[in-house]
Amino acid sequence: MRKIHCNLLIIFISAVVALAIGGIEALGLVGGQLGLRKWLWRKLYAFKDNFGTIGYVTVGVFALIWTAAAVTDRIRGCDRLELKN
Repeated sequence: MRKIHCNLLIIFISAVVALAIGGIEALGLVGGQLGLRKWLWRKLYAFKDNFGTIGYVTVGVFALIWTAAAVTDRIRGCDRLELKN
């Protein structure tokens, strides 16, 4: 059951990241084609130019979640449970 929860969490986070990056790209394309230059669009373009940093943050979030799951399992003793056939 623990593995299912971990897998669902990773899938959920991956989907959120993919939708966020896709949405930012789509908005950037629309704004670029329409020539939008107001404050919000300038912020979006600046954010879009920093996808390298966003990638590092994403990897950090996944590492943090993995570490938290490993520590939580160790504290709860899940690594010492015997499996029954």
